[in-house]
Amino acid sequence: MLRRVPQIESALKNKQLHGRLLRLSQQSLASFSLNLQGHRLLDSDAPLNDVGAFDQEILEILNTLADVLFINNTRVTYPMKALLLITGLLPALDSRVRGGLTRAGKAGFTGQQLLPRNAQQAAGRRICELPFYLGHCWRLHQEVFVKGIQGSNHKGLQDTPGRVFDILLFMQNQAIRNQLLAFKMDSEWP
Repeated sequence: MLRRVPQIESALKNKQLHGRLLRLSQQSLASFSLNLQGHRLLDSDAPLNDVGAFDQEILEILNTLADVLFINNTRVTYPMKALLLITGLLPALDSRVRGGLTRAGKAGFTGQQLLPRNAQQAAGRRICELPFYLGHCWRLHQEVFVKGIQGSNHKGLQDTPGRVFDILLFMQNQAIRNQLLAFKMDSEWP
């Protein structure tokens, strides 16, 4: 359940939280990638350019959003939706997006997802690793994505790949649709 509007407004005006969200919104999904061994990489000029620092920051922000926007929230879905709306960085992990991820070959996204506290938990690792897989996909196929976006009525999506993946994964959850994304790496996800 959402907190009252004045509480949400006050929380989002908090300078520390606002600054953290702003920095995360400046973190382009294109700054995330994987090397040939599947190790996670961040561009050196990205606002967050250390993988461990990113892991800690993303999970802390999700937990903070859960606390300041919602009452007794224990699931990852609503904080992820809020993060998508505020920063555009990552897709929301609602049931349809999780289904699209599962259909794309990403195990571990079925069922209810509890809000992880750290990157050592399997759920925390999956959330922390997701932008690297999506960023890698965006880098490999950016020309195709951009061409499709430019031919659509939603040209602004070009600047928010996280929203693009949210839409594609949501659509991919429907079995009657062709599979749009498939993630294949030599190393398996936990």
